[in-house]
Formats: sequence, C-alpha cells, structure tokens
Amino acid sequence: MMAKTTSGKAILRRIDKRISALRQDGAALTDRALSLKATKSADTLRGIRRNIASGSQRGISTETLAKFAPELKTTIEWLLNESGPETLDDHIDSAAILRDPPPASRQIRIVGYVGAGSVAHYYALSDEDFEEVPPPSGATEQTVAVEIKGKSFGPLMDGWLVFYNDVRSPITEDMLGEICVVGLSDDRILIKQITRERDGSITLLSNSNEKPIPNAQIEWAAKVTDMRRR
Repeated sequence: MMAKTTSGKAILRRIDKRISALRQDGAALTDRALSLKATKSADTLRGIRRNIASGSQRGISTETLAKFAPELKTTIEWLLNESGPETLDDHIDSAAILRDPPPASRQIRIVGYVGAGSVAHYYALSDEDFEEVPPPSGATEQTVAVEIKGKSFGPLMDGWLVFYNDVRSPITEDMLGEICVVGLSDDRILIKQITRERDGSITLLSNSNEKPIPNAQIEWAAKVTDMRRR
C-alpha cells in the first residue's frame, strides 16, 4: 500500500508546530538530530520549513510521519490532526510486536560516504534508491552505514563500511573516548574520537594525521558500532 501525502501550506505548518512542540517537551534532540534519527536525513525538518516559507505545495507523506511518531512518542493521527492521545506510554505493546515482527533478513542502508578530512556526506535519495548491505551483529532498526572513500582512515580502509545508530543530543559520558559520527554546530558531520579536556572542552581526534579539532561544538553524535570491509 502506497503512503499518502498530506499537502497544503497551512496543514504542513500545523504538523511542523506539533513536531516542534513534542521535541521541546520530551525528545531531547535538535531538529537535525531528530531528522537524522527518524528519517536518516539530517535535512528533513529543514526541508519542510523551506516548503512552508516558499509556499510550495509539496507535502509530507504518512510514511515520513510514521518515522517521526515513535521518536516523539506520539501517533501519526496526532501529528496529522491532533486526534487521539498526544503522547504514548513508554511500555512495549507485545501484541503490536506480534502483529509486525521485524524482517529476519533486514538490510542496512548505506546513507552516505566519508571523504577527505573524515567528513561525512549524505545521499539525497528516495527510500528505494539506497544501496543496502547485510546487517552487522547487534544491528537495530536505527542502524545505518556510511562508506569510507579515499585515505581519510588510512590507505587500507578505503571502501570499508562504518555502522552506527542511537543518535544522541547532547552527547553522553559513555561517548568519551569512543569513535563516533559527530554533527557539529557549523553543519559539518565527521567521524572522530570524542575526548574531553581538563577545562571541560571537547576535542575531536582523527584516526590519521589530521590535526585535532579543539573546542568542538557538538550538536549530536552516535557511536560507531561496527566497521568492516565491503
């Protein structure tokens, strides 16, 4: 069954306000982090607001709303027209799990690549156009991959895949000393080791000869969970 698309500037504006309100109330994520966690694209919410500002008739699909709803602990119906409860309980509905079991052979999308300077670049593709690869051990529904292109991680890792999930904003203590995909306040997305200095500032370290990045202003981050050759 194809996803329906809701259009109209006024409707889109109301949906955006509901998403923003729920994000501020309960989801401790920036707009970029929420977009990335829900849709694997950091620009989804920004794109919605561009359409509102320009008066575009492009809408938002129920498929996209279905991705945002669980991250905001709400339902598609409430995001669309405020029908039903605004927020859902955190408990797991075992009946729902039985109705919709995750596919055993779920593949992992390659959502972008890492180039010079360990900078990640994300593909702007429709859902069916992403290349997919077998999941690593312990993969979750949020796991995605980026491909290393070039020598940013050394000449032997050209073509390797980097897997991650669990986008967090702000970062947590267990991320210190770990290799993470890191979103900075200047919109760069890097793969670096996060370290904390004695003065409390954050420094990002590279796996190659690149200079450390001191006083990094991190918007969001996600631990790298696996790396493997293609």
